[in-house]
Amino acid sequence: MAPLGDLPGGGYQSEILAGSADGNVLVGQGTSDIGLEAIVWDPVNGMRALQDALQLDITGGDLGALDGWTLVCATGISADGTMICGYGTDPGGLTQGFVCRLRRYCYANCDASNVLPALNASDMLCFLDRFAAGDPYANCDDSTSPPVLNANDFLCFLGKFAAGCP
Repeated sequence: MAPLGDLPGGGYQSEILAGSADGNVLVGQGTSDIGLEAIVWDPVNGMRALQDALQLDITGGDLGALDGWTLVCATGISADGTMICGYGTDPGGLTQGFVCRLRRYCYANCDASNVLPALNASDMLCFLDRFAAGDPYANCDDSTSPPVLNANDFLCFLGKFAAGCP
C-alpha cells in the first residue's frame, strides 16, 4: 500500500472510487484550494485534477468545452482506463453527470509527453532519473523482494518501450 498524494491547496483529503482493470488509472475525488474536485491518478503523473488532465490531453480539441464547469467527482472508469464518468457543476450552477475520454495510459511514456513521437529518448532519460531517485514508478516488474529496483526493471522498461503505446 502506498499513498497516492493530494491536490495542491485545501485539506489533505482524497478518495479513490474506481480503477481500470490493471489498476494503473484510478479516479475519485480530492480537495484543492477551490474545493472538491474529480481526480485521476496514474504512476507517471501521480494525482491530478481530472479537469487539468483533460485540458492537457485535448490536442486540437475544443478546450472551451470545459469552460465554466467544475468536475466534482469521478465515480467510474472503463477497464482500459480511457472513459471516465462522474458528476460536476455546469456553467449554470446545476449538478450534471459527465463522461469524458482520456488518452490511454502508457507506462513507457515516462515523461507523459503528448507530442509525436510519444516515445523517444526523453522517456529513457526520465526512467533513468526516476530509477536513480528510487521512485516507485521505476519498479517496472512490480517486484517486492529487496532490492526492489534492479536490472530486471531496466529489461521490463525496455520491453514496454519496444512494445510502444496503443
